[in-house]
Amino acid sequence: MIVIAESGSTKTHWVIVDNGKELKTFNSLGINPYTQKPAEIEAIIEIEVALPLAAYNIEALYFYGASCSSEDNCNIVRNAIAKFSHIQNIYVEHDVMAAALGLFGRESGIACILGTGSNSCFFDGTSLYQEVPALGYILGDEGSGASLGKRLLRDYLYLNLPKHLEHQLKLQFNLNKELVLNKVYKEQAPNRWLASFAPFIKANIHEKYCEDIVRESFRDFFRYHICCFDNYKQLPIGVVGSIGFFFYNILEEVSIEFETHLKKVIQTPLEGLIAHHTYNI
Repeated sequence: MIVIAESGSTKTHWVIVDNGKELKTFNSLGINPYTQKPAEIEAIIEIEVALPLAAYNIEALYFYGASCSSEDNCNIVRNAIAKFSHIQNIYVEHDVMAAALGLFGRESGIACILGTGSNSCFFDGTSLYQEVPALGYILGDEGSGASLGKRLLRDYLYLNLPKHLEHQLKLQFNLNKELVLNKVYKEQAPNRWLASFAPFIKANIHEKYCEDIVRESFRDFFRYHICCFDNYKQLPIGVVGSIGFFFYNILEEVSIEFETHLKKVIQTPLEGLIAHHTYNI
């Protein structure tokens, strides 16, 4: 019996698996060792995860998470899980590896994440190769939910939104400059808060303004995170994450614009991860 966890900055999907069969699934808050302190991660594990795991005799846990790209960050997550469970074998890997396995299995391609944050790597069927770094929601995360929220709020505060959207946004969220600046610069998980405006953009995607900011954000993602690979026009591209999934039509149009092959877009890689850890495919 094993546990597979796939985590972004907003949400973590947990699934307990026995011989390829899902016994239990549940969600917790997202875990990101770059934007959260170890104590915050431990609190999530203790309050939201420890009890569901305690009911099963688990042999190994495989955690794939945002920002788990260094040994220090992996250890923060590993230690938090070990502190509140009796699981002896805990493996922590980068969320891009989860995307690659979920999208391609043992085949090769450019594996991308378009969720709260964004990232891309070339996957050769075994290993990952990254051409440009993921710089997070302040310097990077092009194409992500955080990037879309940042664009929307910036235009709102600069009074550059269409008036009816400005009114709707203010009415729905009671926004003002002080609230936005506090959320972004002082409170916890600002990237998660920025990404929470993606559903507003989705609900208004028929508006040219909303369509344009999604399209331009995806163009930036392709410029920086796809075109960096020498043979990007020949390689299949796969995308994991809610932003890519729910704005698929625009993503496909941008892929065509850049003369690339968008092979697969999925909301979560869990199905492929279960197959990988069950059948090693």
